[in-house]
Amino acid sequence: MRIATPVVMLLVLAGLPVWAQPASVQPLAETQPVVRAGNAPQDVAIWPSTSDGGTGLFLVADSAVGLITFRLDGSEWQALLSDGVASGVDVKEGFALPGGNVPLVVAANGTFQALLAYIVDPVTLQLRRVDTGTVSMAGFAPSTVALYRSPTSGTLYAFTANAAGTMQQFELRANMDGGVEGFPVRNFAVGGAVAGAVADDEQGFLFVAQQNTGIWRYNAEPDAGTSRISVAPAFEPLTAPLGGLSLYSLPGRQGYLLAASAGGDQVVVFNRQDPHDSVGTFVVVQDGGIDAVNGPTTVESTSRPLGPAFPAGFVAVHDAVNAPMQNDKFISWTALSRAFSPPLQLPADGGTTDGGVSDGGTDGGGVTDGGTDGGGGVTGGNGPGGGQTYPPDDSGCGCATASVPGTLLFLVLASALRSRRRRS
Repeated sequence: MRIATPVVMLLVLAGLPVWAQPASVQPLAETQPVVRAGNAPQDVAIWPSTSDGGTGLFLVADSAVGLITFRLDGSEWQALLSDGVASGVDVKEGFALPGGNVPLVVAANGTFQALLAYIVDPVTLQLRRVDTGTVSMAGFAPSTVALYRSPTSGTLYAFTANAAGTMQQFELRANMDGGVEGFPVRNFAVGGAVAGAVADDEQGFLFVAQQNTGIWRYNAEPDAGTSRISVAPAFEPLTAPLGGLSLYSLPGRQGYLLAASAGGDQVVVFNRQDPHDSVGTFVVVQDGGIDAVNGPTTVESTSRPLGPAFPAGFVAVHDAVNAPMQNDKFISWTALSRAFSPPLQLPADGGTTDGGVSDGGTDGGGVTDGGTDGGGGVTGGNGPGGGQTYPPDDSGCGCATASVPGTLLFLVLASALRSRRRRS
């Protein structure tokens, strides 16, 4: 039996997702621009405090300035300029030092060609350096940091890469003097410049973004060798050059892998679980007082509640085009969830508290504002390509992904039926 061409088109189109315009979401706050230097490459991390009213610190490693911390209203808190420039940073809770468990911050430092370790003082929220200088790499300029705690041994590791794409893995240990030491356990070649990396403790994965190629997944254990699988190539929905990665982790290995797509002015959302299918993309649009995001090179997220503004966690997206200098935009995860259709997953409590808008703008079309470890109501603003207006999100649909529109299917089917009648 011969099948009419329109019917073939119908069957093919019906089985394929259509990548419509990205979901759009408004920021609640933004960091103060780092005005001490130009638009240098950055990496970021979030420390969700358990003793500071459910807020925390946002950490920025700036390769022209150094390591800087911000509060979640965007105000600068501490600048560690004397320690030299930094190009990567990550933080992990529960590192055992004499006297108790502490949050450990590790930064890739180009000045010393080393990884520097800090702890967060729970009272002053200041960082204090505790490394012993053992995580040094002569001739190797580290540019990224991803911390990984093995689910089998409980050992903490640090992954770092250089511009050529060589990845090194260090085991981190505490010494009796209250310091941190590092010991190399593995190295492998990614094959090109590494734009970012993030480790999934629960699943034992290391995700690596190769800047112009795509996202890879490695086994994170030190004896795993060099085998890897491709998560996504650097084209639709990703657009090279790629940026950093983050995990929005939920219990039971649920949640999402987020990837900054600098070439597309957007962030791509993948399922955390294998095979890591893409569930859509989003852009950060102007809210009136805060400008839109362009050319994001980092993304960070957490599912931990961070005060009333971020009850279901938050996302921070880097903005490369910001006056007077680059900065980061803070987004409520609940608002982002509601911008997708169907909505993205939320923590068990749903993050139902209204986050409001920190700059006094409108709340965003009645959307309830709401990670770690990683809105609707937009009436204007420019998305990728410029000049595009995003309608109010009263319906809850962010148009991130959709099936083929029913009207298109109807037209194709009607064409097929007319063709069949003519032959009859």
